[in-house]
Amino acid sequence: VSYCLLPQPLPDPERVLCGGGGDQFVFVRDLRNGSNSYVHLPLSGGPDTASFLRGAQPRLIDGRYLTYMSVGGELRATSFDPQTYASGRSVTLIAGVRREAYTGAGQYDVAANGTIVYVEGANASVVPLVKVVAGESTPLAIEPSYFLRYDISRDGRRVAAVVEGVREQELRIYNLVSGRSHVWLRHAWIGEPMWTPAGDRLLVSFAGYGYQLWVTVMGSPEETRLDTLFHGPPGQEWGPEFVTYHADSLVVGSIWGQPTISVAANLTTKPPTLDTIAVNSVFGSLSPDGRWLAHQPGGMQQIFLSPYSRTDQRFLVSSSDGIFGEPQWLSATELVFWECCTSWYRVRVSASGGNPAGQPAVWHTDARFSDTPGQSYTLTPDGGLVYAQAPERKPVTYLRVIPNWVEQMKRAVDEANQ
Repeated sequence: VSYCLLPQPLPDPERVLCGGGGDQFVFVRDLRNGSNSYVHLPLSGGPDTASFLRGAQPRLIDGRYLTYMSVGGELRATSFDPQTYASGRSVTLIAGVRREAYTGAGQYDVAANGTIVYVEGANASVVPLVKVVAGESTPLAIEPSYFLRYDISRDGRRVAAVVEGVREQELRIYNLVSGRSHVWLRHAWIGEPMWTPAGDRLLVSFAGYGYQLWVTVMGSPEETRLDTLFHGPPGQEWGPEFVTYHADSLVVGSIWGQPTISVAANLTTKPPTLDTIAVNSVFGSLSPDGRWLAHQPGGMQQIFLSPYSRTDQRFLVSSSDGIFGEPQWLSATELVFWECCTSWYRVRVSASGGNPAGQPAVWHTDARFSDTPGQSYTLTPDGGLVYAQAPERKPVTYLRVIPNWVEQMKRAVDEANQ
């Protein structure tokens, strides 16, 4: 199954335009072999050295113009060669088009006669992080941003958050006590950040454009020095994204490859080792006592518990016809999971005979939950729940209409690329 949001066929029916979702690169998916070719910017050196066009919901118009929603929430357009996948200089055409979270879809449509109709609204990806404790919801002392992935230190004082930038992703460190923040890393793609138990270092994977040449590092966010733990060979996509730390030495997470796998890394060996612990498994999360691995198949419709020493043995926690999962441990005996797109559940786990999982119970609901790529929420040491909260949806009473918009767009793109 190919991952492609809001696909649009090219003149060759075996290729489709894609963009948005887990990253904000515009690319062409070849349906014959599943390969991706990224639309590159007009920089010297060609596609091997140029950076890629960032945006969502690409649409091809008249075979050589490309419209898309920018990361900043603007409707933009550029020239496009469907054979070489080269784009030209982009121009902003309409600011303030309603942009949806995760997919990046803009609320607009273009008629056959060239008229555009759109809804004004906010960029729903630029949101605050909120924390829920005992049913009370409070925004964290962080300005709203385009949050992708985040983790809170065990002392609750600092947040490490990956945010989407205009040209690349940034790993920002927020101090919830002082209110200060700084950018620690910048890369084309940055995975799940994870604080060490002591809260003084971070473990994270990052990669170049197209997920190439990934590397997993550990370092202090107060320093520029990084210790490389793992790195991928050329051509291998996806590095490990770790989400649970156990006993200061063992970390567990997932690799979103083909197939997806849950992995564990022993950080005490020199060099560290990286082992597969479950195949066709994502969001692998180890219980604090090291007894259970919670994980789910790539279809995101079931959650299983496996003894960490016997991951081929599986106990069903929950199943759904929808999309849900992302299990995380609230304690050694209580598991949390999320169900798209409004609810979180808690389930008791015991070591008694039979299925160790109890009956899931609703813990929290929020219709304004905003889905993010990868792990879409995090738990705090004091039993809190942190997630991104979308702006309140308000009914619109009118639509904006621009006749002959396509011709205006073509002239603007042609002038920018003379």
